[in-house]
Amino acid sequence: VEFAGVKFKNPILLSSAEPTFNFEAMKKGIDQGIGGVIAKSYTDVDSLRAMQNKPEMALLDETHHLVRGKIPRMYTHISRTCFVKEDLGEWLRIIERTVAYSRDRNAAVIGSVAGGSLDSWVNISKRLEETGIAMLELNFGCPHYGPDGTTGGPVGQNDNVAVSLL
Repeated sequence: VEFAGVKFKNPILLSSAEPTFNFEAMKKGIDQGIGGVIAKSYTDVDSLRAMQNKPEMALLDETHHLVRGKIPRMYTHISRTCFVKEDLGEWLRIIERTVAYSRDRNAAVIGSVAGGSLDSWVNISKRLEETGIAMLELNFGCPHYGPDGTTGGPVGQNDNVAVSLL
């Protein structure tokens, strides 16, 4: 499979979630023969990184309101564990190790970033690129929902901000 110029041995990828929180988890997926891993998103926003130890799961109805009681026929299951807790240097070493391990096993490694400012988006993205990743995910969609009921992160909801990053 080829996507955006990157060849994958198959279309099965581990998403940026619990299975990609650390090297051992990504290694396990690579050893099982997946086409690639999308590493858990890194952010420099301390309040988001701190949420890593406060996971949440919820069901949302068709209008993205919290389901209480009977589960409707149509719903969205969301879970949030947030971002990696390691500092950037440590996370980059984990990504470098994963990239090195993946090479002999023909698996792609995709980095993921969610910066707190335009400068941090650029800086973190460049640093991730230097690890040898195959591509980069710009995480515009997390966190999933806010206390006011909105879905997606502020960047993902503002076309002008998202376009300026590209």
